[in-house]
Amino acid sequence: DVVSPDEPTMAGHTSVNINGEQMESNIIILFLHTSLTFSPFFMMSAIKPFCFSFTESVSNILITSSKTDLVEFNSSVTLVCSASGSPTSFLWFNGSSEVTANDRVHFTDGGSNLTIINVTRFDQGPFRCLVSNLLSNGTSDPVKLSISCELLISNLSENIFFSCKADSKPPARYHWLVNGALGFTGGIGFGVIDARTSQSGNYSCQAFNSRTLRYETSQPLSITIVAIDSVGKLTNKINLVEFNDTAVLMCSVSKGTSSSYQWFNGSSMITANEHLQLSSGNSILTIRNVTRYDQGPYKCNVSNNVSNDISAPVNLNINYGPSNAKMTVMPVSSIYKGGSNITLSCSADSSPPAMITWMIDGIIELQDATESDSGNYTCLIQNTVTLRFSSKTTAIQIVGKFGLVHSKKEIGWFLHLQKSNLMDGVETFSLSCEVKGAVDMIFWWRNGEILISADNNNTAFSPDNKTLTITSAQHSDGGNYQCQAFNAVSNLTSDKFTVTIYYGPETPFVYGPAFGETGRQAVFNCSAESEPPSTFLWWFNGSIVANRSNHTINVLLLNMSGEYTCEAINSVTGKRSTKSTTLTVIGLLSSVSLIV
Repeated sequence: DVVSPDEPTMAGHTSVNINGEQMESNIIILFLHTSLTFSPFFMMSAIKPFCFSFTESVSNILITSSKTDLVEFNSSVTLVCSASGSPTSFLWFNGSSEVTANDRVHFTDGGSNLTIINVTRFDQGPFRCLVSNLLSNGTSDPVKLSISCELLISNLSENIFFSCKADSKPPARYHWLVNGALGFTGGIGFGVIDARTSQSGNYSCQAFNSRTLRYETSQPLSITIVAIDSVGKLTNKINLVEFNDTAVLMCSVSKGTSSSYQWFNGSSMITANEHLQLSSGNSILTIRNVTRYDQGPYKCNVSNNVSNDISAPVNLNINYGPSNAKMTVMPVSSIYKGGSNITLSCSADSSPPAMITWMIDGIIELQDATESDSGNYTCLIQNTVTLRFSSKTTAIQIVGKFGLVHSKKEIGWFLHLQKSNLMDGVETFSLSCEVKGAVDMIFWWRNGEILISADNNNTAFSPDNKTLTITSAQHSDGGNYQCQAFNAVSNLTSDKFTVTIYYGPETPFVYGPAFGETGRQAVFNCSAESEPPSTFLWWFNGSIVANRSNHTINVLLLNMSGEYTCEAINSVTGKRSTKSTTLTVIGLLSSVSLIV
């Protein structure tokens, strides 16, 4: 309700919809002077005040730089983007590529400030700043940075220091040997050489006691010195042995003043550790006990306050191996069947490629392998430069196919039994399964069912299961026998072998009528279990009336009543067995009368 007299106003009556509710009220509009077009403030009686603002378009976009004359790798710069209006978003571009934050590039103050640390030649731009808000956007004029990259080159030579120590009384004097020949003398155990490629070789020190007249020579240390002239020229060929040799790389310049050296292996910057040592202001890189991963390419980056340059890449030829020896056997199996074709080959990581020696050359191929080819196969792997060896051994087992020999010309299964016809409950018999070839398991079968000793107390197997023994054979032990053999590559089943057990006759079974009518027919039948089959006799009133298993009476008479007996006879076992049945013959009724 209070309006500043110094501000322009508007008043009137209006209808306002707020949050879906229609309201009518007197409105006072207060205009506030700003640099924008206007920002009206509404007041309504009986209504809470509300306001809205207007956004001004961006314009006058400008980039300013904290520095203009920069040196690669040494200088940092901050670019500031400013704009008129209401900027809400800032994007930076280097050429056509959007600039994103990383370890060297940082954004501050809502993205309006871009800071680049340790500029490189690729940071010259042109840089542009894109400023935007909800209504508009605009781009600054391009700005380029001046980055100095030129390198002045100078000559450089360095020394390498050696030390040697031995337990001696009086103190020993020391001589230094280069490739086995006297190189120089360092009386107190220290030596200094000028690091040039001609000094590459095997260095050792020799300690001498002038009283005892004894001397001791250290193990040689292999030093290879690589010189790179004019930042990039390799002056000698490098041929190193993994784990044995030490390589020394020197970075020098032909003129100018060098103040900083950086080494790279491929794209990775080298930092000092026990394996990689930097000396002489980082201008010398020493690689102790080189490995196959130290082959490079190596580059040296030299810089001063006004310029820098990078050497040409240098690769080291490192001989290594053999290592990671592998033997491959195809096809893959733990046991091979006789007649198989088997190929064995060996490989290893090695530079130069290793020599592989078998009892025969290169790759062993076993064609139609037999059991005599079983054994341990070893390949010897040799590197003729590193003079190192490796080997790999594998065992090959070849199992022949099965066969049971009946005669020299016939290959098959043969079950051996001295006598196949046996007396029930009296005799013991054995079956032998004769196998040609390596056998892991043997099973026995009778009449298609597997035999297990626990199933019958009279059944026993030899320790290798090749012999089956049955004691006091019962007639149930007769039948068709087979043996089945297994090994890792095959299995085979023998032909059937029939064992006959003689027994019986058991008590006969008799079938016939108990009553018969005169004039009718009567039929009697008799059977008995027996091997071989029994012969039969029928007896009536002490006389034989039939000599077969059945007895037929065509016409019954009253005098045929009585006991009929069947007798079963086994001609091999000599046993007899009988069974009887009673028949009663009844006459027909002729007449029936009633007597009073």
